[in-house]
Amino acid sequence: MEDVSALPECQLLRVPKAGNTLKECEDAGRSWVGDARADDQGRTVLPLYAAVSDGASESLLAGAWAERLVADAVESMSLGRDWWNDVDTFVVDLMERSAPRWEAYLE
Repeated sequence: MEDVSALPECQLLRVPKAGNTLKECEDAGRSWVGDARADDQGRTVLPLYAAVSDGASESLLAGAWAERLVADAVESMSLGRDWWNDVDTFVVDLMERSAPRWEAYLE
């Protein structure tokens, strides 16, 4: 496998709604660059996993839930290679991952 010539860069840009500060913005985003691997044609690929969540700011703990959800979504994507081929399994994995972690956060 050849070396990957450039690593992807990611930047999270958040804009609070009018009248709010950036600290009050409860949206969340997460990205993670996976390990280089060869695809079906032998080309080197570097997977990039990303998730965004609109933290419904009128809800209690919206920012915390948005952060939990994007972290777990990226983790589920990174562990489920080619997860997009079976989205139902991905969603089940994500919910089984997030629910107990959210319950633990609330305790």
